[in-house]
Amino acid sequence: MCWTIPLWQNSAPCSKTEDMEQIDWNYLIAAFGGGIIGAAFGPLPAFILCGLSAIIGAAITLVTGDPSFNNIVTWGPLLGPHITFAGGAAASAFAAKKGMLCTGRDILTPLLKFNSPLILIVGGIFGVLGAILTYALELIPRIQALPWTNTIALSIAINAMIVRLWFGRTGLLGKVPEGSSRWAPAGEEEHLPWHVRPSQLLVLSIGISLPTAYIALSLPASSGMAFGLSAAALIFLQMGRKIPVTHHIILSAELVVLATGSIWWGLTWGFLAAFLAEIFACLFLIHGDSHIDPPAMALVVTYSLYPVLSVCGFLSLTGIYPVLTAVLCGAGGYTLLHFLRRKKS
Repeated sequence: MCWTIPLWQNSAPCSKTEDMEQIDWNYLIAAFGGGIIGAAFGPLPAFILCGLSAIIGAAITLVTGDPSFNNIVTWGPLLGPHITFAGGAAASAFAAKKGMLCTGRDILTPLLKFNSPLILIVGGIFGVLGAILTYALELIPRIQALPWTNTIALSIAINAMIVRLWFGRTGLLGKVPEGSSRWAPAGEEEHLPWHVRPSQLLVLSIGISLPTAYIALSLPASSGMAFGLSAAALIFLQMGRKIPVTHHIILSAELVVLATGSIWWGLTWGFLAAFLAEIFACLFLIHGDSHIDPPAMALVVTYSLYPVLSVCGFLSLTGIYPVLTAVLCGAGGYTLLHFLRRKKS
């Protein structure tokens, strides 16, 4: 799935970095508006709209072969999560600093309710920052023509860290309350309480990764459809229903299946994304006072591992090797998270 951003003029989507010669200033100006949208609607509602747009774009691409809708609308300044979600999350942290929100981790509340133009402007500023960060990351050379990471996800993560250091009071890793454990949060500290048990996460990863891998194998031209469904389904989370967040699992599994044609490699990458997100939640989100997105950080790792292991020939292994890798990855993730849950600090 191509997550390259059309921030430069006269270059086709997924073009090489040497073709990125002229920045599209209109895109950056529009990104300011996108950040305002993320703040006004709220970070999660804006991301849900991104998911709905991804479904439409995937359908258009499947029928016509033209990815322009997704490149310009879904991943552009109107709905691109590096702009709208990142800008909205920054505005939420700013609103919390001003005492308008209980916590900057709140990504559900539409901030228009506070009737504060300054909050919306903060969203716009960080929306522009998200666009600039993504462009800068795209300039880093590829690894034998393979994208070196998911630049949208990394842009979101860097943006969120800047927000934490600027508006937060808990530091980058947050502050663990006395008597609590970083790795075994309880009550309101939890990121997603229904993900906490390692066994639950293991089974969920299997349930999400296998159908995603099958769709990628059977209908590769529909790339992005499953992501859109997962993101759009978060409307139930917005409504207070305890549904899982799975788009990082889907994107990771789809990425490697499209490259290898192996459902087992897809399951491996699904396990990696799921367990990494839970670990990143404990490291950066749960004990902090602003939103640093665990799925985005997990995607950075899974997308960065892909070109390295591909160039090394590891992903070319077939037969029993992908099966064993999936089993070891699932067992290893479960064991590590189970061990961390038992730690006292």
